[in-house]
Amino acid sequence: MSRLDFKYTKLGPVGLCIYCGANDELTDEHIIPYALGGGIQLVAASCRECAGVTHKFEGVVGRQIFGPMRTRHEFPTRHKKDRPEHMPLTVLRGGQLEEVAIARHEHPAFTPVAWLQPCKILDGYEGDQRPIRLRLMANEGVTAEQLGADAIQFEATFNLSAFHRFLAKLAHCFAVLYLGIDGFDAWLLPLILKGEGDAELWIGGDYRELPPDSRPDRSNAHSMQVSLYRTKTHGHVCGVTIRLFCNWFVDPAPFGMPEYHAIVGAVNARTEGRLASGPFFPIISQNERPTGAAVRQKAD
Repeated sequence: MSRLDFKYTKLGPVGLCIYCGANDELTDEHIIPYALGGGIQLVAASCRECAGVTHKFEGVVGRQIFGPMRTRHEFPTRHKKDRPEHMPLTVLRGGQLEEVAIARHEHPAFTPVAWLQPCKILDGYEGDQRPIRLRLMANEGVTAEQLGADAIQFEATFNLSAFHRFLAKLAHCFAVLYLGIDGFDAWLLPLILKGEGDAELWIGGDYRELPPDSRPDRSNAHSMQVSLYRTKTHGHVCGVTIRLFCNWFVDPAPFGMPEYHAIVGAVNARTEGRLASGPFFPIISQNERPTGAAVRQKAD
């Protein structure tokens, strides 16, 4: 597949809501949210009602999961004046917990990262909900020793339902970018709009090991790719592979960031031809990223 290496890029116009099919009061849709450094937009692609729905669960993911990291690395925000210069950190010192203020650029900004089981449609699993693995990934920052403390304490909230819907929305948008609205038979819309259905049937994950002596690479924040699969139960299906913050963290353990898989729908007569020809929608504009984190979105 051809590579997209965009900064702020608008493609389209789509002319219909990619979620409900409405054709009035359309807004532009970021494939990955602006707040997470997403630079690719589909023009005239979401009605205001559906935009309100997706904005809610994207906000949960942006604040609860990636909020401290966004602040620490100065990700794009429409409220830059409200961004604090210092961030709170709880430390254990002499058996007592205390909160200290750490300069934003020195804060470890712990981030809860989820490793999901493979989606059921790909591995044939038919049981109940399966466990996920959560790890706290630390950015470079002050250590407990540097603060004269015994340990750093961090509490995280992870809303799995919102995260599943978030991944489904990213995958559906990216599939529309490459295939068009009618280039596949969409399956994720009930999950995206109403949180309905068995999310684990369509959404799953894996992880990749990083090579020895890896270093953070923050020039490419996200990676997405459309792939076709043949399944035993659902025939030929279309999926999107997602890696958020691909090489952002380098942990002492040999884990890179997880790879997520979302099955967006069934292959139809248009799918393969459109996939071979690159993005379905033409580029309208391409601009430099505003001041903020030096990240960009790519697709291989």
